Amino acid sequence: GHQGYEYLDLGRFWQLLLAVGLLFWLFLMFRALKPAFQSPGKRELSSLFLYAAVAIPVFYLPALFYGPHTNFAVIDNWRFWIIHLWVEGFFELFATVLVAIMFHQMGVVSTKTATRVIYLDAILYLSGGIIGTGHHWYFTGQGTLNMGLAACFSAMEVVPLTLLTLDAWDFIKLRKAQCSACGHELAWGQKWAIHFLMAVGVWNFVGAGIFGFLINPP
Repeated sequence: GHQGYEYLDLGRFWQLLLAVGLLFWLFLMFRALKPAFQSPGKRELSSLFLYAAVAIPVFYLPALFYGPHTNFAVIDNWRFWIIHLWVEGFFELFATVLVAIMFHQMGVVSTKTATRVIYLDAILYLSGGIIGTGHHWYFTGQGTLNMGLAACFSAMEVVPLTLLTLDAWDFIKLRKAQCSACGHELAWGQKWAIHFLMAVGVWNFVGAGIFGFLINPP
């Protein structure tokens, strides 16, 4: 079916099916990560990855909190909880954790560096994203203080996106770094993956950073 709500028009049956699929995906993730929890060197990164994965299905569940007879103000509240916080907040955090672990597994960055990047991005994304959700709530009866504060915090999301763009430059330097043991480039077998991550950082900054900032100021 079709619920008719912009950006979140998936029918209730398909929403339930998606929620079940996400929970099953989380179960598979837990099974895959469980052995790593026994290793002291891998425990913290694995735990952070699991926490980020848990947020994906859990923060989609508010899409089920309303029905066809729910007040529109309540519907709009939960609708933008999904659209803004789920997509722009927790998905980006999950992507950050995933990229950090990928580079750690490739031996390019240390556990300490990967962990620091994850914590920094979590603080930046969530501090701006959670409060910033309110700048979507035009029709929920919120006051002007909420709109102004949320718009300012949402505009601050350009900060982590700028840092991601700087990461893209680090990826360029990383691609050219030489291994002291074999003489090959450190990431010579992952050239296209590095290029992809560079492109993600740049275009994310252009779309969500520049154009997103232009519509955010109150």
